[in-house]
Amino acid sequence: MVLITKKLIQDLHECNSNEELQAVVIQKQKELKDRLRYKGYDFDDADEAISGGQRIFSDDVENYEAYSEVNFIRLGLSGRWIQHLDEETRYTEIEEAVKNIVRVFRRQSKTVPLTGLK
Repeated sequence: MVLITKKLIQDLHECNSNEELQAVVIQKQKELKDRLRYKGYDFDDADEAISGGQRIFSDDVENYEAYSEVNFIRLGLSGRWIQHLDEETRYTEIEEAVKNIVRVFRRQSKTVPLTGLK
């Protein structure tokens, strides 16, 4: 997990509802996407992933990895956690961190639980 994602997860602990949680994640995803688009990277429309076959320059690696991780969180919050077999530990750590935040919401009855989270 890259530093940008770690900071985002810390920020998510300050959220008071699932809606706020999703808004923060979507905003961070937009910021990262805008940064990468400015540098010339393309994205798939369907899942908003970075299009394959692009060479990622060393200066952009952290933003690229952060975007992938934040997109993973966004998909998970909408009930579409996906399996990343090649980097299982990294993504499992992210998934568990986000699920723990949502569990706090459930225990405190701050909001209705998100679908797809277990």
